[in-house]
Amino acid sequence: MSIVDLLDDLLRLAAAAGLGLLMGALLAEGALLVPHWRTLAAAEFFALHKQWGPRLYRFFAPLTMAATISASMAAVVSTLVGRPGKWMELFAGILAASAGGDLLCVFPRGKCAVG
Repeated sequence: MSIVDLLDDLLRLAAAAGLGLLMGALLAEGALLVPHWRTLAAAEFFALHKQWGPRLYRFFAPLTMAATISASMAAVVSTLVGRPGKWMELFAGILAASAGGDLLCVFPRGKCAVG
């Protein structure tokens, strides 16, 4: 096993772990927090958002960026190495990069504002 193969395996593991953690966190948010938020009045929700919005951003931003970077790097290395599953990894890398880009579009310069 060469160093490139080891790097490829480690990046694929990091991509799978990062994407798995991100998806688990998003599912937990959708299953636990969103139903609670829907029961709140608008004024109460916006008051809570001022407190919890930045905390959620600080939680999800590193997860999203780690998943994006690791999946993109795994896709590039697998494509260069010529792995049999490189097209699926390339697809996952593109999807992860779009999620990371979406985070930057929704929260430009790290701002977490309502509206």
